[in-house]
Amino acid sequence: MKRWTWVIVAVSALSLLAAAPAMAGNYHHDLAVVNDGLANNPSGVPEDALDACKPMRDMAITLYKMGKKDRAERRLEMCKKLLKLGGYQ
Repeated sequence: MKRWTWVIVAVSALSLLAAAPAMAGNYHHDLAVVNDGLANNPSGVPEDALDACKPMRDMAITLYKMGKKDRAERRLEMCKKLLKLGGYQ
């Protein structure tokens, strides 16, 4: 019984390691989506929404450079919601 427990733990750990590169790619894609949204405003959100998103986008860039990738991605997600981009219509 204990051997199977270790096998399950090892398989779970390996699956998380394999998924990590796929999750890390969200930042650059989300940044491109937000930058395009700020430049073109495809959803037609008010100017106030654009103005509120710009400092969040800048903070996301700063957080990413500091190595805080999860926090940076959360900021960009908030921007996408505010700008109604990427499925947040």
